[in-house]
Amino acid sequence: MATLHAAIGVMEVADAGKILLLFESANLAHITINEPDLDSVVFLLQVESSIPFDYAFRSNPLPHSARLHEDVYDLIQTHYLAKSSPIYITEKGSEWVNGLLQHHKYTLDLLQPIAEQLKGLVGGGRDALFRLVYTAISR
Repeated sequence: MATLHAAIGVMEVADAGKILLLFESANLAHITINEPDLDSVVFLLQVESSIPFDYAFRSNPLPHSARLHEDVYDLIQTHYLAKSSPIYITEKGSEWVNGLLQHHKYTLDLLQPIAEQLKGLVGGGRDALFRLVYTAISR
């Protein structure tokens, strides 16, 4: 079975597309990602090579990427993502992800490991996420 990391290389997905894959995975897991936690979640997925994002992060004290926020803002403006309090994928964004996966002969099952990983990252609350980030930074 292909990993999402390997599939992204085959599909040649840019960071904005990877963000949509991330939010579709969150949707599958029935979890939300709050905007203040987004940098930490993406940082951890990048460090753990789960999703090969190409964002540069500065720690202040938590990871922050201006380009990540620019991409998310662009996806909100084009209605692939929506922001109420947590950010979530829209129907248009889900259709894009499904179309991409189907075009390359993948199913949503490809996102299941990321969905499970996201449950562990955000399921423990902000303090647990904070500890995971600092563990990753101190390696």
